[in-house]
Order: sequence, then structure tokens, then C-alpha cells
Amino acid sequence: YLNRRFEVYSSASGAPNTFLPTGVRTAVTRDSVTTFTSYSSTLPNPITDPVYYQVRMMHEDGTELESNTVRLAPERPLPVTLVRFTGTVRNGYGWLNWQTASETNSRQFDVERSLDGRTFQLVGTLPAAGTTTRATNYEKMDAQPLSGTTYYRLRQVDLDGTQYYSAVLTLRPDKSATDLQVWPVPAQTGEQVHLRLTGLPNLSGTVSVRVHSAASAQLVLEKQLPAAASIEYSWSVAGYAPGVYLVEVQTTAGRFVRRLLVQ
Repeated sequence: YLNRRFEVYSSASGAPNTFLPTGVRTAVTRDSVTTFTSYSSTLPNPITDPVYYQVRMMHEDGTELESNTVRLAPERPLPVTLVRFTGTVRNGYGWLNWQTASETNSRQFDVERSLDGRTFQLVGTLPAAGTTTRATNYEKMDAQPLSGTTYYRLRQVDLDGTQYYSAVLTLRPDKSATDLQVWPVPAQTGEQVHLRLTGLPNLSGTVSVRVHSAASAQLVLEKQLPAAASIEYSWSVAGYAPGVYLVEVQTTAGRFVRRLLVQ
């Protein structure tokens, strides 16, 4: 059995033709075609950087068989100890809060949002504390109002560019919160478009509705409506050039905006 053995090969990059023998060998001491045989070896030196490994079977006739490649990396503590990541809904907007117990070489926190829990987009960025052993609190508002279930996560970025992600947080809009809806989206030229603003039971004064082009800021519609707990208005987009428009409703309680796509 001298020429029948397993040998462990290693590579720093994992690229083909870069694997070299480590000196770890295990002799094959039995023939088997119907049963499984397990082998194990302990590498003589500790792993200080990621390394790629292969096991090669050396047959007595000179044939070599290669295993799949595995990557082993040393255990390292995370640069940021995240204590909590929570969120609340205030006036229809998502507010994200998190706390770290300690940080090492941390550069920034990116807040990301998703409507389906799979595809995330950047909400905003906050600079991190760098290196500290003191508890640090952070807060970030999502400037886009919540129109339905929204998923959030944190992306923590180190000074060397390494990234880590938090668990995903789910927020749902408060049913009593102010909500502006505009439909249909997209709308066809000449079609009737509708808006509804709800959640303002104590509204006073008049309500101003404006529609302007997102590209040129040209005002294409302006209408004054009486205040009410629920504002509804419909208009035709006949003559509107295809593109994106901003529907703005200005009230004494604040300004609310929705995008309208006309095709």
C-alpha cells in the first residue's frame, strides 16, 4: 500500500495549478468498493489567513484523483458588536435605531430597504464611531413614507471595505397614519387619475394639490380643495407628455408627495 495514499494540497488563491503538497499524507490500508471509509488529518500549522485545500488520491498505478476545493478561514471576532436593531413608525415614516457595544475600525453604517425582502436599496448612510469600547446609539429616518410592509437591514462597512449585514427588520405602516395614494400607476395618456389622502381627522384650512413634471419642474395642475379627514380628487392626464410627474398635496399638517408615471 506504499504508493496508495491521500495527500492534502493547499493554495492561497484557490486558482488552478497553484496547489502545493502540505506534507500531510494518509495511507490507504484497505480496498473498498461497497462500503464507505472515513479519513481525517490535522494540519500541523494554525491557519492565520484564508486557505484553499484539496485532497488527492494517489493510486499505485500512478493515477491521481482530485477532490473538490474547500476554503478554510481563521475565526475572527466581528469588528462591531451589535446589541440591537429596532424600528418604529412615526407619521407614516420608518425610523431605524441600533446600538453597538463596541466597534473596531468601523467606517459607516448603510441602512437599506426592500419591499419584497430580497432586493434592497440604500436609504442613507451614517458614519460609524471607528474604534470604541463604549456603547454607541444610532438613528436614521427613511424619507420615503411607508406604503406597505417594508424590510430593513444594516450594512456595516469597515475601514478596509469589509462588509457585514444585520438581521432583517420588518415595519408595517400604522393604519391610522397619514397616507397618500395615487392610482393607476402607470397611467395612460387621457386616463383619469385619482388621489386619496387619509389620516388627517383634525385638518383645517384649504388643501392644495399640485402636479408638476419631475424632469422640468413645469407645473401642469393646481387645485384648491376644502379640508376634510379624507381628501379625494380625480383629474384627466389628457395632453400629458409621457414621463414621471410628482403629485404634491400641501396641507396644514404637512406636505405629501407621490410619483405618477404617465405612458
